Amino acid sequence: MSIEMSIEFQVAEVLKQVALDEEIKEYVLQYPSLYQPLLHAALRFIGGETLRDCVETGKLLNQQGFAITIDYMGESTRDADMAQQATAEFLCVIEAIAEQNLNSSVSLDLSHIGMVIDAELGYKNACILAEAAQDTGLEMMISMEGPDRTNLILEIHQRLCETFDNVGITLQAYLHRTPSDLAPRREAPRSVR
Repeated sequence: MSIEMSIEFQVAEVLKQVALDEEIKEYVLQYPSLYQPLLHAALRFIGGETLRDCVETGKLLNQQGFAITIDYMGESTRDADMAQQATAEFLCVIEAIAEQNLNSSVSLDLSHIGMVIDAELGYKNACILAEAAQDTGLEMMISMEGPDRTNLILEIHQRLCETFDNVGITLQAYLHRTPSDLAPRREAPRSVR
């Protein structure tokens, strides 16, 4: 492994740890001397710091022939009000994709919209977003999270698929269980990433 690859891997790991820990994230956001270097590193992996930035990046990528997905980054929300705020932000993402006629889907972590607080809260918020996406002709992709959440994510996805035909799922190729998780999803006309 080259030194450059090793540093890139280390930076990615630091960004991942910050993203997964709400206390660290809150701390970093309070201090520009910590936030700015992490933002600089993250910009290589994200479309922008704001929805407006992301839409502009999306337009450029669409012009180059790429289909995209837009995600309002976050997961493991531990507060119901924050889950509602995240749901509202995702509604803005869906609206922006539709208004700008982007070749894009919307992608989300169920834990960002309340699943770890209460599975029903996560499901209800996902229904709100799936309906909004469906009304604008968009696909909504549910991202997979840690292996400890796989069963619950798959259960919520299945429930969503009983009502909506625009909800896809991400499966993790490195898990031994993935072939059996994939089998029933091959029969439905929904996307699997």
